[in-house]
Amino acid sequence: MLGHTPDIEVVGTCSTGLEAIQQSIKLKPDILFLDKHISDCDFVQVVKKIRRVLPQTRIIITQPYKDASPLSAINVEANAYIDKDIPADFLPRVLRQIYNGDSYLSPSITAKFLEQYYLGVRTIQKRPEESDVELTEREIQVLRLIADKCLTNREIGKTLAITEGTVKSHLSRIMEKLNVHSRLQAALWVKAKGISIKENDSSQK
Repeated sequence: MLGHTPDIEVVGTCSTGLEAIQQSIKLKPDILFLDKHISDCDFVQVVKKIRRVLPQTRIIITQPYKDASPLSAINVEANAYIDKDIPADFLPRVLRQIYNGDSYLSPSITAKFLEQYYLGVRTIQKRPEESDVELTEREIQVLRLIADKCLTNREIGKTLAITEGTVKSHLSRIMEKLNVHSRLQAALWVKAKGISIKENDSSQK
């Protein structure tokens, strides 16, 4: 299906984790699809090895709709997590979104992630320094559009009348303050921890 999409080229296919590593190093793809349950290798190790050699390659993790442990994939530095029931005609749109620097999380996986995340967080006592996170007014707006509406960087830019580059700058500062590594983790972390978002007086417009 992807091979017949005009602006997408399938440069290779693999059936094992070892092949995925070897072919990725050889072909240097812009985007890599990786099945969470790929044979012969732990998908986490496959991602780590490819990340070390090809840090610019965007990685999409696919997993079954009824995955027994969906949370196990969230700490992997992937750019998207999609379930295998994603509509075929929607998949090219996701690829373009990932190629342009955004992230994506299937709604069904979001629900499972949040459910497991809440259960895990309830067992952890929040440290005093985590009770408040100081964000500027603009950073709060960006974070809410990500966490509540799942907007892309481009959509956030249009909504707030700022450039896509400015959105990315805000995201970098947000992730640094929340100590997370992706926009997906930022959205899930805020929802799961129920953290109080305190507006900084020196708001950046």
